[in-house]
Amino acid sequence: MKRIIVAPTVLAMSETDFKRRWARITPISQRVQVDFMDGRFVKTKSVPPATVPDVRKSGKEFEAHLMVERPERWAPPLFAKGFKRAIVHIETISPVGFRDLAARARKSRAVLIAAINPGTPLRRILPYLPSAAGVCVLGVEPGRNGAPYDPRTPSRVRAIARRRCPVQVDGGMTPQTVGAVVRAGASRINSGSYVGNAADPRAALRDLARAVRA
Repeated sequence: MKRIIVAPTVLAMSETDFKRRWARITPISQRVQVDFMDGRFVKTKSVPPATVPDVRKSGKEFEAHLMVERPERWAPPLFAKGFKRAIVHIETISPVGFRDLAARARKSRAVLIAAINPGTPLRRILPYLPSAAGVCVLGVEPGRNGAPYDPRTPSRVRAIARRRCPVQVDGGMTPQTVGAVVRAGASRINSGSYVGNAADPRAALRDLARAVRA
């Protein structure tokens, strides 16, 4: 069986909430995603990149999920802080702009992932694939923790995985939903509310990883 990566997410609307969630999530995983929102592409607004510590010497892999209108402005400061992956929504950038940002990522020894919202037709991802290190299929409409899961997600994962492109899923991932997307071809899972809002995040992450292997 191929190795499936499960990475928890830090999603915070204030600096105080960010510090609390950072302290809860970063110790439990070698791979961590941090969500960034500008209040424009999505209604919610998160902490800015300046709030995030420098992670270059952390020994962990950090990933930024950029739910923002101008990802080319948000990604470089995070690469400078040691983020090795950035997820950029195709709804916010042209294929040429994505290609150029992917080139900037490579100069920082990082990679760019193309994200697609549930309501965006899959055909729109095709021009981005040559420049993308993978595709992030959103299982929920982005912008708020705990949004309802879209049951079409596994079929969308399957369609992209058939193109031999690495696929990850972000949103709505629980022990009840994760198995279907893994069977469809997802190789990386992100979890925000299920792990981040759990009374015991470490146990929740372990339960999710167990469901992936089942």
